[in-house]
Formats: sequence, C-alpha cells, structure tokens
Amino acid sequence: MDDFVLVAKGSTKALVHPVYREEVAAALLEGEGCSPVSLGGRGTLQEFSVGGSLGLIRQYRRGGLARFFLRDKYLLHNRPLRELNVLQRAHAAGVSVPEPLGVVWKRTGPTYSGAIATLRLEGVTLLEYLRSDSIDPSRIEECGRAIRTMHDSGIYHADLQLENIIVGPFHAAIIDFDNARIGKPLSHFARSRNLLRLRRSFAKNGVGEERFSQMLEGYGEFQFSCCLAAAYGLKDTASDTLAGRRPKRRYRTNRHDLSPSANRQTVQQSLDRNGDILKESDKFRTRRVGRYVIKESNAHGVMQILKATFLRKRYRRAWDAANYLQCRGILVPAPIAYAESGAFGIVTGSATVSEFLDGYSNVEDHARSLDRESPGDRQRAAAFLSVVADAVNALNQADAYHSDLSGKNIFTADGRACYFIDLEAVYLNRKYTRVERMKNHIQLYDSFCDLWDDELLGPFIAKMTPSDWDGEAWFAEVREGQRTRRARHLDANR
Repeated sequence: MDDFVLVAKGSTKALVHPVYREEVAAALLEGEGCSPVSLGGRGTLQEFSVGGSLGLIRQYRRGGLARFFLRDKYLLHNRPLRELNVLQRAHAAGVSVPEPLGVVWKRTGPTYSGAIATLRLEGVTLLEYLRSDSIDPSRIEECGRAIRTMHDSGIYHADLQLENIIVGPFHAAIIDFDNARIGKPLSHFARSRNLLRLRRSFAKNGVGEERFSQMLEGYGEFQFSCCLAAAYGLKDTASDTLAGRRPKRRYRTNRHDLSPSANRQTVQQSLDRNGDILKESDKFRTRRVGRYVIKESNAHGVMQILKATFLRKRYRRAWDAANYLQCRGILVPAPIAYAESGAFGIVTGSATVSEFLDGYSNVEDHARSLDRESPGDRQRAAAFLSVVADAVNALNQADAYHSDLSGKNIFTADGRACYFIDLEAVYLNRKYTRVERMKNHIQLYDSFCDLWDDELLGPFIAKMTPSDWDGEAWFAEVREGQRTRRARHLDANR
C-alpha cells in the first residue's frame, strides 16, 4: 500500500488511490457525489463516480448481538485498513478482485469505525446467475479458477459464499475480503474449510450439487483429489447427529501418526463420536464414523493399561502394517491416523483410523453372491479364486504374514482386486514359514470349502504353494488340517 496517499480531516483519516485521489477522498471524507444503492449485505453501500466508472463505498457494520452495543465500531481492530491490505495484495497477485480505491477510518478511544471504496464490477452474484434461465458451465468453472488463484496466493476468504462471487460479461471475481487472512500458500485443510463454506452456500440456496462440482472442475483436478475429499469429510462430520453420548476417552494424534492427506480436526471429531458399531470383542471395538473406520482397544484394568503403556509397538501394529503395505503396493484401507488416550505418559487406550471400504464385502460373501448369480459357472469361480491367490502371494512377497487370513479379512468390490483388513494380525519383515503357510491355507480353504469342491480349491491352494513342493501331499495336509480346525471349533461351541 506504499503508493496510496494518506489524507486527513480532523480525527478522520483516509488512504486513497493516487490516480483517483481527489474523487475518492471527496467521496470518503465528505460523501461528495455518493448515492445509496440497494445491494445485499450488512453494511451500508453507496455509489459514486470515479474516472469514468463507478465506485462503491461499503460502511462497516457489526453483526450479531454486538450490533446493539457497538453498531459500527470495532475494538482495537482497524478493519478497513486490514481489508485494504488484503485486497491490494490480492489485486497485485493477479487475483480477480475489485480494484481497491481507498479506505477511511476514525479512531474513538480503543475502537475504530470506517469504510472501504472499490471499483464497482459489472455483473451479478453467482447466486443470481445460478437462478437465471441460461447457465454456461464454463462461467461456473471460471469462478473455480478465481478461487484457486486466490488460494494459491495465500488468501483465506472469511465468508466464501455465492453472494460474494460476481459473474460478469468477461470475468468472474471475488468480493468482500473483510476479515480475510493472507500469508503463506494455504494448507490442504484451510482450502478444504473455505470450499466447504462455499458448498454449504450451494446447499442452503438449493442450486444443486452438480453446479458445485462444475465449480470444482475449474478449481483443478489435483486439488479436487487431495483437498476436497477433506471438505466432504468435514461436511459429513458437521451434519451428522451424534448417536448417544460421546466416547469417554479423549484421543490425541501426534504429527507423525497422521496421514498427510488427512486433516487433524476431521479425525479428532470422528474419534469423539460413537458412530455405528461394526464389530465388538473383548479386545477391540470397531465403529464406522462417516467415511472412517475406527478400531480401538477395548480392554480395561491395570494390566491392560500397563500393556498399552509399555508395549505400545504392539498396539501400533495395524497402523505400521497399513503404511508398510501401502508403500509396497499391497491393497489395504488407506491409513488415516493412529491415536492414543491418556496423560502423563500413561496410555489408557489406542485407536487406528482407516478408510471405510464403501461398497465392498468380504470374499466369503462375494463367493456366495457369485454362486447365486451364476450357479454352476466354474470358470467364473476359478477366475475369482485366482485373484484371491494372487493377492495372498503379493502379501507374502512383501515379507508380511497375516496370522488371521480367513476370507472374512479379505475384501473386494467386484472380484478383481482384494484388500486386506484386521492388520493388527500382520507381522512385518519376516519370511513365510511352512507352519505359517499351512495355517493360512487352512483358513482360506475353510472359507470356501462349504461352497466349492476340491476340483476348484485344489488349483487355488496350489497357486499359493511353492512349485518345488509336493502339491498333492500339501493339499491333503491342508484338508486334514481344516477338518481338525472345524471339529475343534464345533467342540468349543457345544
């Protein structure tokens, strides 16, 4: 703002654009040539002529309960000067904003009041445009590009809504930078929050999710994939009602225990909610909260607290395994965070947050659905079993051993790819021993033997068996092991 000129009249001061110094100063300090206009917003708007164009003056007004006491005064904050700073820097950075003309302010004790002047933009608000009869998607995408430029310039808009975006004949611009912040390029979380605010404005005014998606296309595919997912997650967290009381534990995530693509606030809010219980045992409680699955330790008592405190690596196993396997191309639910509860170095509980596999089912259920859809289609069944075998082989080649590799812990959506879950049972950096291989093969054979015969399951097991082994003897041992396992299970349930 070094080029702006300081003009004063008594205790009232103004910074004005040097090119339009006389016209802007007269309008701001004397109200010369100003006439009221009926546009939306809390502040009073006036219009005046400047350089053959029109300028707008917006008077700052308080909102909420404060308007009854302070009206147009702000305690210790020179709001007009701060907005002029943001607006001028945005304009200089090439962000599509109204050209700033100047500000006026008056200090009364610890309070400030004032107004800001900008060139008036031709066009209508985005809300009016979306409610019109003729809508060009390219114009909506242009709005997204304007927001992207603003974010890339390090500007966080405090009130990004439909009425603060102007669609003109040749441009799309952003207005009303009151209380905006400017600094370093925005983080993923800040971008997400800003875009989420705009998404709520779309929903509130009933102009459609499709139009918001068009705006995102203009914002950019890269940011859509890595930032906007967080915005949608925040929406789900903010809009869902809590089921029952919040969990008693207060979980905390450390910086190195949070996925780079996740935002801390969304994860924290999810940890604090009950959600839908998916599974519960003596050791673990698994619940779904929005797009996350949270698996937390379910043990209590002094011994369990001591284990959680001094054997932390054991409780982190699922988090470490998920990151290890994901880096090696093994399909697992995306790891989001690992969190602990406790105080003064004492750990009273832990939780692993991961992606919810929406639309997926375990391979046992998928196999039954295949049999219902195509009864007797052995070729399709064999192809599916081959996919499962390839996934298990890839897991083993990554030097990882899953000690509970039943069909219920392998998920698929279409039978073409398999994801591994229950990763606390995964041991890393260890070669696959004969005993471990036998245990896995027995579990997998047991998952499918009630549905398909040995003519299908023999090649399935063989594909996971080293070629230099005696395949027939191995398969016979697997079948015998499965019978023993099933008999033991039946005896335990009597």
